[in-house]
Amino acid sequence: DIAYEIKDGKDNGINVFDMNIETPGIHYVLVNDSYTNNVYFSNPIFVKNETISEQSIVWGDFHTHTGLSDGSGTPEHSFYYARYIARLDFNAITDHGEILMWNPSSMNFLEEVTNNANVPGEFVTFHGIEWTQVKTGHYTCIFSGDQLLKDPILSYILLPTTQDLWNALDSFTVSTGDRALALPHHTTKKAYPQDWTYINPKYVKIAEVSSVHGDFLFEHGNVLNYRGAIDPPTVHTRGSSIMDAFTMGYRMTLYSSSDEHDGHPGHSL
Repeated sequence: DIAYEIKDGKDNGINVFDMNIETPGIHYVLVNDSYTNNVYFSNPIFVKNETISEQSIVWGDFHTHTGLSDGSGTPEHSFYYARYIARLDFNAITDHGEILMWNPSSMNFLEEVTNNANVPGEFVTFHGIEWTQVKTGHYTCIFSGDQLLKDPILSYILLPTTQDLWNALDSFTVSTGDRALALPHHTTKKAYPQDWTYINPKYVKIAEVSSVHGDFLFEHGNVLNYRGAIDPPTVHTRGSSIMDAFTMGYRMTLYSSSDEHDGHPGHSL
């Protein structure tokens, strides 16, 4: 699982190729592995007719964990894997505030590692932390600058209500000039259904529609929930899916993240 770290003179699966695609549209690069006989597909590559385009597709993972909370591996390794193995363009480590609070120095360490791994224009790292609350919904918080919000630590133990979370984000963004996002995730799970009436549109602009936990655009009982999600409510419950939020008038961009806990961002089962 760490062949890329073996220094034996072989490429260990890492190669750089030069190529040109001259036809517009969506393309994929296929790699045939002569050792395993597997065929691997790249992310889609979008080619347009314009000579110069102001838009491009970038890939990243906004929701990952390490051994600093309830995951495995080090932050350094996670960023290394994200950049050089998963070949992501951006990444955020979002360990749980409820665990980080018992070792406050770990937050200084995470802040330092995140800043050291940031290479503007090549690989962007965002500061992040997860506020985990079972009554009104979980939020992964992402920050635009080079600081992690450490005072107060975003923990439901210290900030028990959603309004406490919004107040902390207000104070941080005003004092630093940084921006913040609060990303709701696995919204329909039995243990912590999302209550959309508590969200703050100032920070809740993006919702996690899919992760290792499943899909959350529709509730479990909806026929359009093709993939499903783990840990459904015992009794069919309406109101916590992302589509329910849209019906209530909220507007959010959708994204998928791994929510991985194994030190391999962008590559979670």
